[in-house]
Amino acid sequence: MNIVVYFIVLHISLTSYFDKNLLFGGYYEDSQNTYTVVDNAFSSSPFDSEKVKNKIIEDSFNLSVDTLLNTHFEGEINILLRYSKNQDCVANLIQSKDKTFIVEVMLMENCFKLEKDINIGMTGAELFNIWEINKTHIDTLHISDDESWNNHYFIVKNDSLKEIHFNFGFD
Repeated sequence: MNIVVYFIVLHISLTSYFDKNLLFGGYYEDSQNTYTVVDNAFSSSPFDSEKVKNKIIEDSFNLSVDTLLNTHFEGEINILLRYSKNQDCVANLIQSKDKTFIVEVMLMENCFKLEKDINIGMTGAELFNIWEINKTHIDTLHISDDESWNNHYFIVKNDSLKEIHFNFGFD
């Protein structure tokens, strides 16, 4: 198994770390061609966490590990697990004392199965039909929950889904 492990102690908060280092940049600004839908059910669990973990192990993703100070519990350290198959398939997870959760995913190829059979390469019409959107000229579909904690961005180019970006926008 080709796993590269790096240990770096970061003395900064989760908030500033995610603001500066994890966001894939440029995809989160709404434009006149962005259409936003609030869908709490989808936003709460777009990825099956166990299937994602199994796929990461099965496909021998590269791993880098960073430690982060927990901003909620003084003295507690969280672990950032950054899995990448290549630059087109990246998943970032946080491992706290009690659980591991996905905080960010970038897909430009079909690495993980999403709910509603969403996949890279499907047509824009197929994607928009899932949420019964009858609009044309949408290049970014933004799916969020009521509080905008979970944000999913589906980038459509030439009527084909090219990129999927997910981020959990916690504090």
